Amino acid sequence: MGKKVKVEGKNDVPNIVLNRIAAALKEKGMSNEELAAKIEVAPSTLSQYVNNNVQPSIQMFFLIALAIEVDVRELFVWNKDLSAGDKESLRKALLAFTYKSKRTKPKR
Repeated sequence: MGKKVKVEGKNDVPNIVLNRIAAALKEKGMSNEELAAKIEVAPSTLSQYVNNNVQPSIQMFFLIALAIEVDVRELFVWNKDLSAGDKESLRKALLAFTYKSKRTKPKR
Protein backbone atom coordinates (compact mmCIF):
# COMPACT_ATOMS: atom_id res chain seq x y z
CA MET A 1 0.00 0.00 0.00
CA GLY A 2 2.87 2.52 0.18
CA LYS A 3 2.43 3.50 3.81
CA LYS A 4 4.47 6.66 4.37
CA VAL A 5 2.92 8.89 7.01
CA LYS A 6 5.29 11.72 7.79
CA VAL A 7 4.29 15.22 8.81
CA GLU A 8 7.29 17.17 7.48
CA GLY A 9 8.49 17.27 3.91
CA LYS A 10 9.76 19.53 1.17
CA ASN A 11 8.60 23.13 1.68
CA ASP A 12 6.61 22.12 4.78
CA VAL A 13 4.33 19.96 2.63
CA PRO A 14 3.55 16.72 4.40
CA ASN A 15 5.09 13.72 2.69
CA ILE A 16 1.91 11.66 2.64
CA VAL A 17 1.17 8.93 0.13
CA LEU A 18 -2.42 9.54 -0.93
CA ASN A 19 -2.45 8.18 -4.45
CA ARG A 20 -1.37 4.98 -6.18
CA ILE A 21 -0.65 6.47 -9.60
CA ALA A 22 2.91 5.10 -9.62
CA ALA A 23 1.70 1.61 -8.69
CA ALA A 24 -1.06 1.71 -11.32
CA LEU A 25 1.41 2.77 -14.00
CA LYS A 26 3.73 -0.07 -13.04
CA GLU A 27 0.86 -2.60 -13.01
CA LYS A 28 -0.19 -1.47 -16.51
CA GLY A 29 3.37 -1.28 -17.86
CA MET A 30 2.95 2.37 -18.80
CA SER A 31 5.64 5.03 -18.47
CA ASN A 32 5.21 8.49 -16.98
CA GLU A 33 5.90 9.97 -20.41
CA GLU A 34 3.15 7.89 -22.05
CA LEU A 35 0.60 8.91 -19.45
CA ALA A 36 1.65 12.58 -19.56
CA ALA A 37 1.09 12.58 -23.33
CA LYS A 38 -2.30 10.86 -23.00
CA ILE A 39 -3.61 13.33 -20.41
CA GLU A 40 -1.87 16.31 -22.01
CA VAL A 41 0.20 17.52 -19.06
CA ALA A 42 3.89 18.24 -18.80
CA PRO A 43 5.97 15.25 -17.70
CA SER A 44 7.16 17.36 -14.74
CA THR A 45 3.55 17.86 -13.61
CA LEU A 46 2.81 14.15 -13.83
CA SER A 47 6.01 13.44 -11.90
CA GLN A 48 4.68 15.60 -9.07
CA TYR A 49 1.49 13.50 -9.01
CA VAL A 50 3.33 10.18 -9.24
CA ASN A 51 5.69 11.11 -6.39
CA ASN A 52 2.81 12.38 -4.20
CA ASN A 53 4.36 15.85 -4.00
CA VAL A 54 1.16 17.34 -5.45
CA GLN A 55 -2.29 15.75 -5.62
CA PRO A 56 -4.26 16.01 -8.84
CA SER A 57 -7.76 17.47 -8.89
CA ILE A 58 -10.61 14.97 -8.77
CA GLN A 59 -11.21 15.64 -12.47
CA MET A 60 -7.56 14.82 -13.21
CA PHE A 61 -7.84 11.58 -11.20
CA PHE A 62 -10.72 10.53 -13.47
CA LEU A 63 -8.75 11.51 -16.58
CA ILE A 64 -5.77 9.48 -15.36
CA ALA A 65 -8.01 6.49 -14.60
CA LEU A 66 -9.46 6.63 -18.11
CA ALA A 67 -6.00 6.86 -19.67
CA ILE A 68 -4.60 3.97 -17.60
CA GLU A 69 -7.86 2.02 -17.99
CA VAL A 70 -8.47 1.41 -14.27
CA ASP A 71 -11.31 2.20 -11.90
CA VAL A 72 -10.62 5.61 -10.36
CA ARG A 73 -10.81 4.03 -6.88
CA GLU A 74 -7.66 2.06 -7.70
CA LEU A 75 -5.71 5.32 -7.76
CA PHE A 76 -6.30 6.07 -4.08
CA VAL A 77 -4.58 4.60 -1.03
CA TRP A 78 -6.91 2.37 0.95
CA ASN A 79 -6.98 3.98 4.41
CA LYS A 80 -8.70 1.02 6.08
CA ASP A 81 -5.32 -0.74 6.17
CA LEU A 82 -3.76 1.96 8.36
CA SER A 83 -3.34 1.47 12.08
CA ALA A 84 -5.26 3.76 14.44
CA GLY A 85 -2.04 5.68 15.18
CA ASP A 86 -1.25 6.12 11.48
CA LYS A 87 -4.82 7.28 10.81
CA GLU A 88 -4.51 9.91 13.55
CA SER A 89 -1.12 11.06 12.23
CA LEU A 90 -2.55 11.28 8.73
CA ARG A 91 -5.61 13.21 9.95
CA LYS A 92 -3.43 15.74 11.81
CA ALA A 93 -1.04 16.16 8.89
CA LEU A 94 -3.88 16.68 6.43
CA LEU A 95 -5.62 19.20 8.69
CA ALA A 96 -2.40 21.14 9.23
CA PHE A 97 -1.60 21.17 5.53
CA THR A 98 -5.15 22.03 4.47
CA TYR A 99 -5.44 25.01 6.76
CA LYS A 100 -1.92 26.23 6.06
CA SER A 101 -2.28 26.11 2.28
CA LYS A 102 -5.83 27.43 1.88
CA ARG A 103 -7.85 30.34 3.06
CA THR A 104 -10.17 27.85 4.73
CA LYS A 105 -10.03 28.05 8.50
CA PRO A 106 -11.07 25.38 10.97
CA LYS A 107 -14.32 25.78 12.86
CA ARG A 108 -13.79 27.28 16.30
